[in-house]
Formats: sequence, C-alpha cells, structure tokens
Amino acid sequence: CVVRLLKSTSGSVRIGDVDVTHLTRRQLRPHRSAVSIVFQDPAGSLDPRMLVGDVVAEPLRLSAARTSRAERQKRVAESLGQVGLRSEVTRRYPHELSGGQRQRVSIARALISKPSLLIADASVVGHHTGRRGATARCQALQRCADEVAAPYAIRAWQSNGRHQQSSTQPPL
Repeated sequence: CVVRLLKSTSGSVRIGDVDVTHLTRRQLRPHRSAVSIVFQDPAGSLDPRMLVGDVVAEPLRLSAARTSRAERQKRVAESLGQVGLRSEVTRRYPHELSGGQRQRVSIARALISKPSLLIADASVVGHHTGRRGATARCQALQRCADEVAAPYAIRAWQSNGRHQQSSTQPPL
C-alpha cells in the first residue's frame, strides 16, 4: 500500500502530510522515487535478462530526474561499494551471483535513488538464512545506516486505532 503495488480498498496511507492512497499516476511517480523496497526473494525481484549494472541503475533511468550514462555508472559503482560489492559485478547476470550477493544487489538498487523510506522484509537481515549470509547482509545494511536508516522512527497503529511511536536504532 505504501508504494501502491496493490490498490487499497479502504482507509488511507500517509507519509508525512501526503495521503498516498489518493495520488494520481503523475503524482505517484516522484513518490515512488522517495520509497524503495528490498524484496524478500532477490532471485525473483532481479530481472535475469539484465546485467547487474543495469538492474541497479534502473531506478535512476526511470526517475524524472535525468542523469547521464556516466553519472549512472558512477552512482551504480558507489551504491555497489556501499553494500560491499566490487564494480566488476556490473557485467554479470544475477544468476551468476550467490544468494547473498544477489541480496546485496537488491539493497544497492533500493538505495541508489536515496529514498526517504526504505522497506525491507525481515528475511533481508537474515532471519531465514545461515549465520554467514545474515552477517553479510547486516554488514551491507550497516554500511548504509548513517546515510539512510539511522536514526529512524517506527510508527505502528494498534488495533484500537491509537497511534504509538517509538524511536530506536536499527538492530544491526
């Protein structure tokens, strides 16, 4: 609902003062640039026909802000570096990478647009993987925490409709 991958049937979703549920297609485009998602299954969310460099650059290519090819390549290399991957992976296909590397590519793609909101599934931080894989993903997210995730506020609606807010540091 936050990025309107699914249409809501009732209620509203607000980010700041903006009700996301009532944005027009034109208004939705910049909103989607400000919100990124790291999907649970990187193999399913990465286009197998695209090189990793193109996958990571796609949010920049699709955004309203025009960037040159050289600028996109520079930003892709920086984003991959943030998650602990060398720029050589840009010339590989997702199926040529390990599961942990694919997850870090997904994180790099989510971060390249410098979102104001990053949504990540619990398994992104390794709840369903081995310790080594979990550690690599946590380290990748930790490298980005100063720029993206910390400090952050978690807001949740209780079932009775009262608003509850807590601020915390990421459990990395």
